[in-house]
Amino acid sequence: MKVRATSDTHGILPQIEQCDLFILAGDISPLRIQGNMSLMEQWLFEDFSNWILSLPCETVVMTPSNHDFWFEKNKGSSKINNLELQCKGKLKILINEYFEIWDMKCEIPHLVKILGTPYCHIFGNWAFMRGEESLEKHFAKIPEDLDILVSHDPPFGVTDVDVVMHDRLHKGHLGNFELRKRIEKVKPHRVICGHIHTGQHYPQVYCDMNYVNVSLLNESYKQYFEIFTFTI
Repeated sequence: MKVRATSDTHGILPQIEQCDLFILAGDISPLRIQGNMSLMEQWLFEDFSNWILSLPCETVVMTPSNHDFWFEKNKGSSKINNLELQCKGKLKILINEYFEIWDMKCEIPHLVKILGTPYCHIFGNWAFMRGEESLEKHFAKIPEDLDILVSHDPPFGVTDVDVVMHDRLHKGHLGNFELRKRIEKVKPHRVICGHIHTGQHYPQVYCDMNYVNVSLLNESYKQYFEIFTFTI
């Protein structure tokens, strides 16, 4: 199974090459309208859904995050389901939820187990940001035997995926302590994250787990990183 992944697109709808599964790890909302619920809804149900339908893949899995206020406001409502229906079932939105997809390209077909969580540690007044106690409860849903954890927030300090490289005010590791504690316990095979735009974008390994930061843009929202590709 060929998988491509990106995050922090901030309204950009990039072209991708063909794959079986495409992962969006949060912050898809255009910066200019992210706080305007009516304009965001229009963009999601028109531009975004048309883009999803055009992508050369069978399934798109996404988790929203701190810039995605529309998803925070509407979590648990029919509007999330309606957006999935608008994408004709091709899009699966995971808000701290579990999803399974069959990999039929192996000699023995098997389920690929994915969980997507949008929750971040508090870093300003943004969507899906929570304190330590709340994060611990949310991350308790991350199970053992997980193939892919899609977390917008990177874990703190396990590799360089959470390092800010060129900010005078926020230099160093800025990841999530509670997330690190949980994944050190349950050990998902692969962690896909973003949020810290300038975190290292090459695959890294810690405690037999694979990590990669897949942010599309850098901190100035100008430089484009490549969309990450891997196989299962």
